[in-house]
Amino acid sequence: MDESTRRDRAAIAAQACETCRSRKSRCDEGRPKCGSCQRLGMECKYREPQPTKKDKSLEYLLAKMKELTQKVDRMQDLGSKMDAIGVPISPSTTSNSGPVSTHSVYSVASSSVAPVAGAAAEQPPIPQRVLAWPKVTSLLISAGWADFENMQGFQLLWQGAIPQFLQQLEMNQHLSPLPSEPRCHTQAHPTYYGREIIIGLSPEMMNQYADLYYSTLGVRHPLLSREEFDHAIMPIVAQTGFGYNDCLSITALLVFALGKLSFDGMFADPVRPDSGIRGGSVAVPPGLELFNEARKRIGFIGDQCDLETVRMYLLLGLYYESCFRHIDYWRSSINASICAQALLGYNSSVGDSERLLSAYCKVCKAIENSCHFVLGLPMTAISEYEELVAAPGMNELNANPTVEQRPLQMMVALLNLHRIVAQVRSHTVQCKLTGGNDLHARIHREVTEISNSLESWRRGLPHDLHWKDADRLANLAPSAAASQGTLSYIQSPPDLRSSAMAETIQIAHFRSWYYYARHMMFRPFLFKALHSPESMTAQDCLLAAHCLQAALLWPIAMQPCANMKRVVPSLFNWTYSFVELLLILRTIRESEMLGSICDQYLDAGELSQTVFALHDWVKDMSQVDGLARWASELMAKLYPELYFA
Repeated sequence: MDESTRRDRAAIAAQACETCRSRKSRCDEGRPKCGSCQRLGMECKYREPQPTKKDKSLEYLLAKMKELTQKVDRMQDLGSKMDAIGVPISPSTTSNSGPVSTHSVYSVASSSVAPVAGAAAEQPPIPQRVLAWPKVTSLLISAGWADFENMQGFQLLWQGAIPQFLQQLEMNQHLSPLPSEPRCHTQAHPTYYGREIIIGLSPEMMNQYADLYYSTLGVRHPLLSREEFDHAIMPIVAQTGFGYNDCLSITALLVFALGKLSFDGMFADPVRPDSGIRGGSVAVPPGLELFNEARKRIGFIGDQCDLETVRMYLLLGLYYESCFRHIDYWRSSINASICAQALLGYNSSVGDSERLLSAYCKVCKAIENSCHFVLGLPMTAISEYEELVAAPGMNELNANPTVEQRPLQMMVALLNLHRIVAQVRSHTVQCKLTGGNDLHARIHREVTEISNSLESWRRGLPHDLHWKDADRLANLAPSAAASQGTLSYIQSPPDLRSSAMAETIQIAHFRSWYYYARHMMFRPFLFKALHSPESMTAQDCLLAAHCLQAALLWPIAMQPCANMKRVVPSLFNWTYSFVELLLILRTIRESEMLGSICDQYLDAGELSQTVFALHDWVKDMSQVDGLARWASELMAKLYPELYFA
């Protein structure tokens, strides 16, 4: 049979009905029934025609043309709207155009500027993006910011592309990585081939650095128990020295570096007079020589996937955070999280390995939550493993923990608070999704429910973490002893001094997270008071006052925390939050409604004290932080009486 006959028969067979094909008989292709099926009284069905290669190519080209057309349309729309970014166009931009609808009062539902390419898929709602508030934008322009529209990265920030904005600022601030010098002086170990001794790092000094780490940063991060370090790591490095591609050596060096950094960050001289950044210099942080020894030994083990690698990346991230290298901190933390998730995917171990993996996942999730809630940075899939990462109920936190259990207890309490913060964010989003006459009552009801959850979390904290709103700076006694330089405090062992200060910072951290959640919960009412004062009810005014009250005197921004910024957790997140608070508090001068609320509900002394503290924080951080340097230029226009004081 020649080739043309074979092709003809194949074409005929492809068009035959299913019955004739199964009987392998000739089909006359009659419709709706062929002759054979009519004669035999059988059902006649034909296959759907299969597309040819030509048809598939045409379909693909049409789909790509449609996709390109949509992209061009979006680019044209973005270009036209970017021209007017100096004065955002939104339902509540024109405050003199009459009453604003109830729907637009709580949130600008549709931003007038489309997301930029590469922006996060889930943009924060408008009440969470203070720089996107029309009144704040108008305030900045009226403050005499002539080149406001060209301000570095403002377009990204206004559109909600916060990660891209922060990355741009950080890249401009830190043009080069941490220096590779200084390094420790080393020599080959006389007995153990391939391992080195660090000259001047005696076993006694190693123990001292370890004591400092476990009395400070180790208190809030359950990464490595002291018992494990003393029995599985310390004897090896003390006897055999430090090796390359060796997780134990790297872990030990990172612990030593963090111990030195934490103590100097609390008690060493400031990098400049009156600065809260202590130890080393702006370019060379404390413990850098030990940190450099650790990272030069990583080699290829950074690509491994085991518990030691997860711990190594988390320790690296801790050091980067204390050096204000926020991008490196985020990258290291995400590497740890991805590695932990890979272990979760096939992990079948039990006992200590399972316990450690669960603890590491909790640390990873806490870091991701903090950066996602405050900065809008994207999260990994760590939350999909909820059965392992989930925090226990508050009733499980009331038992008296041992020293080894305390870090995990604190981490669990923080994760429980993060759950409530997630509810707050969801509530803020929902404020813009539903309109109608019942919107006002529904929002008030949701706020009450979330507020009850927040107070329940607060009551469930361990007793030593309790406080009263009237004195949110109470029980920070170690700071007074340190600042006054009492003889008994100065002469106490270094690890006891640092432990007392670390406990103070931990207390301040928890309280500030509480007030952050409470402030965010009521922020939609503050947005309403600022942009639609004529729609405010008495209840709305009270809730807006709650928002402003929750913004005052965050302990993490006050002494002693402000005087030892290197050891403050979530440092980048707090700086960004303080910038937003300063903008919010500045609008009080421009809004008659907010001024009336402040006169009725706020303490003028606390308001002034808060502004001074937040301003000093931003100004101090501007020497090491790209965001703070950008914000300090902004605050110079808004608070000239403070900036030039």
